[in-house]
Amino acid sequence: MIYRGVLVTGTDTGAGKTVIACGLAALFRRQGMTVGALKPVETGFEKWEGSDAGRLAEAAGISATDLNGDCHRLRMIVPWTFQAPLAPAEAAA
Repeated sequence: MIYRGVLVTGTDTGAGKTVIACGLAALFRRQGMTVGALKPVETGFEKWEGSDAGRLAEAAGISATDLNGDCHRLRMIVPWTFQAPLAPAEAAA
């Protein structure tokens, strides 16, 4: 089996990385592909619902009810979360 990946990157918070990644995930799913999701770091994170990682997971076909509050599976999608809405390096300090 061949696995392919797409990396979406940007230079700033609010640049639109999640919007683009969600669009690509939805497009690939419509084309019949199995899609995984990873958002390595999310700042300004308070809860799963409405978060960037939550939207990305939904676009990839992973619903919050599928995760059922499973912290291990949530951390596979977004391993690092910070409550402070700052650039990741600042939020981690």
